[in-house]
Amino acid sequence: MEKVANRSHRRQLVLWVVIMIQLSLFLSACSDETPPRKLLKDTDGNTHVRLQISDSLVSIDNGLVEVTIQNPTGHLIGLKYKEMQNVLESRNHNHNKGYWDIVWDEDAYDKLETEHVEVITQTDDLVELSFTKKWNHGKTLPLNIQKRFIVRRGVPGVYMYGVFDREEDFPDAQMYQIRIAFKLKEDKFRFMAVSDTIQRVMPRSEDRDEHRSQILAFKEAVVLTNPSDPSLKGEVDDKYQYSAENKDNKLHGWISDDDGVGFWIITPSDEFRTGGPHKQDLTSHVGPTALSMFVSTHYTGTEIDTFYKQGESWKKVFGPVLIYLNSAPSNDDHRNILWNDAKRQLSEEIESWPYNFTGSEDFPNSEQRGQVNGQLLVQDRYMVRTLMQAKSAFVGLAAPGDAGSWQTEGKGYQFWTRTDNIGHFSINNVRPGNYSLYAWVPGFIGNYKLDLNITIQPGNKIELGTLIYDPPRNGPTLWEIGVPDRTAAEFFIPEPYPQFMNSITKDGTDKFRQYGLWDRYSDIYREGNLVYTVGASNYSRDWFFAHVPRKTGNNTNQPTTWQIKYNLQDVNENGTYTLQLALAAASFAEVQVRFNDPTTVRPYFTTTRIGYDNAVARHGIHGLYRLYSINLPGYIFHKGDNTIYLTQTRSLNSFVAVMTPCNPGDLVGRHAIQATYGRHTSGIRAIQAIYEPRANGEVAMQYYTRRGRHADEPANGEVAMQTSQPMERSPCSLGDLVGRHVVPATLFIPMADQIPLLRLDNEHISSHLGIMEDEQRVLRLRLHKVPKPHPLIEENLQEAGFWYITFVRDYKLVPGLISALIERWRPETHTFHLPCGECTITLEDVAMQLGVQTNGMPVVMSHEFNKVEQLCNLFLGKAPVPPECKGWRVRQYSWGSAILAFLYREMCKASLVVNDNNTVEIGGCLLLLQSWAWHRLPFLTPISRTAVDFPLAGRWRHKIEGTGLVHNNIKEFRLKIDIKAKKEFNWRPYMNEELFALIPHDILDGFQYWCAVTPLINFAFVEIQFGDRVLRQFHFHQPIPRSPWDHDLLQNLDGRRPVNWVETHDDLHRFDGRRKESVNWVEKHATYINAWNNRASFMPTLDAIQDDDFNFETSAYLAYFLDNGKPFLTTIVERRQFLRFKKRFGKAEYSLPSGSGSSSLQTEAEMTDVDNSAPQSLHYAVDDSTGPAYIPEFVQPEAPIYSPTFLSTYDFEHMTVQIPPMNEGDGYNTPEPQRPQCIRRPPRHYHSTTPRHRQQL
Repeated sequence: MEKVANRSHRRQLVLWVVIMIQLSLFLSACSDETPPRKLLKDTDGNTHVRLQISDSLVSIDNGLVEVTIQNPTGHLIGLKYKEMQNVLESRNHNHNKGYWDIVWDEDAYDKLETEHVEVITQTDDLVELSFTKKWNHGKTLPLNIQKRFIVRRGVPGVYMYGVFDREEDFPDAQMYQIRIAFKLKEDKFRFMAVSDTIQRVMPRSEDRDEHRSQILAFKEAVVLTNPSDPSLKGEVDDKYQYSAENKDNKLHGWISDDDGVGFWIITPSDEFRTGGPHKQDLTSHVGPTALSMFVSTHYTGTEIDTFYKQGESWKKVFGPVLIYLNSAPSNDDHRNILWNDAKRQLSEEIESWPYNFTGSEDFPNSEQRGQVNGQLLVQDRYMVRTLMQAKSAFVGLAAPGDAGSWQTEGKGYQFWTRTDNIGHFSINNVRPGNYSLYAWVPGFIGNYKLDLNITIQPGNKIELGTLIYDPPRNGPTLWEIGVPDRTAAEFFIPEPYPQFMNSITKDGTDKFRQYGLWDRYSDIYREGNLVYTVGASNYSRDWFFAHVPRKTGNNTNQPTTWQIKYNLQDVNENGTYTLQLALAAASFAEVQVRFNDPTTVRPYFTTTRIGYDNAVARHGIHGLYRLYSINLPGYIFHKGDNTIYLTQTRSLNSFVAVMTPCNPGDLVGRHAIQATYGRHTSGIRAIQAIYEPRANGEVAMQYYTRRGRHADEPANGEVAMQTSQPMERSPCSLGDLVGRHVVPATLFIPMADQIPLLRLDNEHISSHLGIMEDEQRVLRLRLHKVPKPHPLIEENLQEAGFWYITFVRDYKLVPGLISALIERWRPETHTFHLPCGECTITLEDVAMQLGVQTNGMPVVMSHEFNKVEQLCNLFLGKAPVPPECKGWRVRQYSWGSAILAFLYREMCKASLVVNDNNTVEIGGCLLLLQSWAWHRLPFLTPISRTAVDFPLAGRWRHKIEGTGLVHNNIKEFRLKIDIKAKKEFNWRPYMNEELFALIPHDILDGFQYWCAVTPLINFAFVEIQFGDRVLRQFHFHQPIPRSPWDHDLLQNLDGRRPVNWVETHDDLHRFDGRRKESVNWVEKHATYINAWNNRASFMPTLDAIQDDDFNFETSAYLAYFLDNGKPFLTTIVERRQFLRFKKRFGKAEYSLPSGSGSSSLQTEAEMTDVDNSAPQSLHYAVDDSTGPAYIPEFVQPEAPIYSPTFLSTYDFEHMTVQIPPMNEGDGYNTPEPQRPQCIRRPPRHYHSTTPRHRQQL
């Protein structure tokens, strides 16, 4: 019995020990100090990984998480964790739970559904699957796809990565966005965490519906009016408020409070992301949605390189990223437990990078990678004399390019690190490849780039030693606004509107994330724009963080001009100063810089239209970094007070803006020498040159003169010089002259603003109309009709891109119309001058009217072909075997620009008076000219019974009815254009949905460059399309254009010296390509070919028209045009005879030039009891608002013939105009005025028959 009792006692003792151990373990598991994953490992963490594959599903289970993937599409449709059968939204379709997607080309969207599944690795510790799809040469995304999934033992989650590649023969593609998206259970996940400070309860997706919210300025932003959670009422929801930079976007996700479960996206490396460490992108947002972003245009726009060309192979691995799940008991602190555990897991993943368990040979492990070490120092001799450590600088490796190009690099890999306190850096785990080393240092402007490329090979370690960055400074800093940190965070960020305030961050920081801050500028600066006084103002209080337009009411905006006031006690008039303008972001904006005089028409500097960042609307504090160094001559400054005027000229919407992180003003340590000849000529200016003396004290001199009718010869070749203090090193501003130390003589070129716009008016036909016989000159038209193609070659024509032009045949030309248009063609500007302003035939018109592609290589090559085989080899690839002819080679050329170049040349020749004959020839594509006129000038358009078809010029090949005008009566066309074109010119004839549906995609290729200022090349002929002068044709407002003699394109055509475009223009027009068959035009026109290939650099600044009034423009342009152009070719008396009295309605109709400024005249005069046999009076009510205005030409008979009288102010409210009596009938009998002989006589009879089609139009 005693033994039994002892055994029983021992069993009870063992039982109590076991109970105590279990209780201890339980308490330990519930402790806050023990991560929940510890408990998971003790229970199911040792379970091996199991794989099951069926026809429709693939399942991977490691005991902690069960992953379900749709077979074979590769969509993630299930994540089972703990008691949650699926953390993904089960109500969604399978393709809308966990999926990859790509946005490509314009609006194409692909969710990357695959076709096959392959087991890469299957062990007890790991399973890796690959879902693949090969491109099948269809219309789908030209991309080979591998979507990889990895589940490891003991890891509660799934690793995902993609391997995408393109072969050389794949067609062009633009891939704007690549990402993985997850849609979680909406009834479970309500709490979102993006960072330590951005954590909050989020609205439901249904809270964004119409009955619960209101859309604000853009669809992504809504204000919650009736949310399911009343505490969120009045808040704004916008997914861009939660964006993060790549360097910080490593961990974000959601928490289910009810279940104590967290869902996290962990990104241990940024090497596969685009745009470098500072590019911002989306994280998580309402849905609940969690995103893993790899490629996007957010905060950069299309400037980031996402274009993949045919002929270039490409492969890239995106990821791996870890989808991590964790849990904690639901209590008051479970959110912190889950967040801290996710941060711990992130640290583990970073330590394990690069992973050694991936099965793709395209993902190298640590042993297959390299390392780059070095030290970066800063040398700023204007700050301190010693080298400075580049503390906390960003140093990285990216694809070779220019300094700063890593911001827009999107195809390769990037590896970044930060230097320590003494500038040392180590870039680890670099994939093999060729790179450039880039850097930027906080506190210093500019970008650093090492001048040699770095090749990484597996396992190598490169020691770069000490690198020195010399910031772009030319002298000691006079003043500085802001901090060179590439953001606008240090500037004044206003408090948000109370009705739009969000609880985005815990500590209330990052105010820039709030909605509506752009409109606060108009509230704060009600009376005037921002004025910053150097030395008195504080940029954190007095410099608004974004240069935005001002709201003026009625949803309109106006440009804003900021002032920087500063004092200069000592001004070196012979010196050169520098303004460094650094921009943190820009969105469809333009900054113009003026000094001391804000009223100057032309700014001293303009950025032109820049940026697609959209950082203001997307609550970003920066976008792409831009730096402008503006050299300024000392003589523009005053001793004492000076003012810089920064004008943001764009006001399309509230988000057109720039952010300015730093504006340093430097004094340049160099001076200019002015070398002038003995005499100058009116309209001629001298360019100052930089000089350097030789070490021995001698000065090497070089004369560089230009001969021609627009520049005088130097007098006696003498040079008067002034010496000044030299600099250490200075480039010569006149280009690469012979010798390093030179003093160039002054180069005389005409000032653009002193050359008349209509420089050739004395030679132009419009100035000789009054002295020509019968006041007419009918042109003889050279027309080569296009025959109907033989059926055997139709396929070849389609392949070559010439199919549509075959529809333009059987065409009847109207000589009178073409002759009347040539009278208005100006060879100086390559535009027609009409009462409505300037217009012309552009590349858009060629594409729409003829169906010929305008994008591609210029049509220029040698004429020397001894055999037809040579020509076939050039255009078709091989000759003369027809089956092997490659029509696609023909499509590579811009035939549209060649057609337009020849037409421009012919119109320029025909518009000038070359002899006393009344009839001259004109060739070129005249059917294009005539069809353009019929679409743009509807009052001259015949009636066509043919429906809208493509190309548009083909519409007139069928039977048409006349316009009521005699085909050869130029005078009637002339009068019609003068009277009707002002109001009836059609600025957008192609805005037709039915037409858009007919236009082939390849015809629109390159449409974004249709309005560029660009050369048009056709073998020997080179003409310039001045798209900046006809922006209304492209639905943009027309500013005062730059002089055609002073354009960026024309000044940069010759790299050796500034171009006198007046002479260049004349030389091109005089050039004859005949009997020059041996000339290689590729070499001859190399400069123009380069300009054509880079025409994107010569795009005008664009400001879209918002209303439907396309005939009305601001008075500034009209005042410029009426003052410099030639809007009318008929006299006042001739146009007066076109006044028609409508006795039935008691009103008079007339053509009236538009006003200037905000003043205008009523365009309709009320009349009662009209008696056509007696003189009549028309009463005009005058809008007496401020600003000048134009009054009708016939108000003052002594006014000039070709332009209306300009009145600077009005001193009357009404005026009366006497109109001579007119007889009823078809003709008017009016006395003949006394005029100079050179002015033509009015027509004696005018047939007033109204065209039959006018009522229809």
